[in-house]
Amino acid sequence: MIIILYYIILNILKDQIIIDSDPFYKDNKLYSLKLSIKINNKIHSIIIKDSYLLLSSSLRDLGHNYKVDVIKGYFPYSFVNENNLNYKGEIPEYFYYYNNVNSPMDYNDYIQMKNNYLNNNWSVKEETLKYLESDLLCLYQVINQFSKDIFNLERINITKSLSISSLTFKIFKTNYLNDYKFSIIKGLHNDRMINGFYGGHVDVYKSIGNYIKCYDVNSLYPFVMSINDFPVGNPVLSFDKDLNNYFGLVHCRVQTPEYMEKPVLPFRGDDGIIYFPLGN
Repeated sequence: MIIILYYIILNILKDQIIIDSDPFYKDNKLYSLKLSIKINNKIHSIIIKDSYLLLSSSLRDLGHNYKVDVIKGYFPYSFVNENNLNYKGEIPEYFYYYNNVNSPMDYNDYIQMKNNYLNNNWSVKEETLKYLESDLLCLYQVINQFSKDIFNLERINITKSLSISSLTFKIFKTNYLNDYKFSIIKGLHNDRMINGFYGGHVDVYKSIGNYIKCYDVNSLYPFVMSINDFPVGNPVLSFDKDLNNYFGLVHCRVQTPEYMEKPVLPFRGDDGIIYFPLGN
């Protein structure tokens, strides 16, 4: 997003006046940036969004999955430095293409690409521009196809959503909620409920072992939500201390047993870390 913004300001908006910028952050992540620009005494807006929040996968994989015309290319990031920006000659060795954490290049693909540069006509500048162009075109075609698919299936405009979760929720509310109404809970009730939600309990009890088997559970959260009952509707405040009379959330003080091998109740310390202590 920073590179795109830099390009827009230096090239597209260089003769225009940016009168305001409105970034939107969530969980320390920049979701979108709205620029207000004055052109011929009229105010126009440009909104830049992070496409990775909608489709959080490799752009090259997305290009193949959506079968777009332009697939993101490969680039030897570690080969280029400030001293060889004008380099022209042999194509960089396979090491520079394979040594890419995000998407190592297959050797057969490298050999096929290398055959296009038998005359030592590989250029840092030309390849950089070619790579950036394929990146932008691939992303545009993927987002365009994704937008068409969602609209054809659900009649929803994806530009109104900032993330895949907000898009999913919008689809659910628009097309599948029917006449059910969500209760909007605010104030003290909302604050107390939020304080009761924590991240999962993820600990390593055995750091070393032999013949270890690893298991992963897919979609555990929606699975639990689908088979269990949960409190819904407008909250009713009660001071009844008999928990047998409740189905919902309780704001209370807990005294744990003196010893538990694996305590289960979370507590967030002043350092922001979640602990599972014993005590009161």
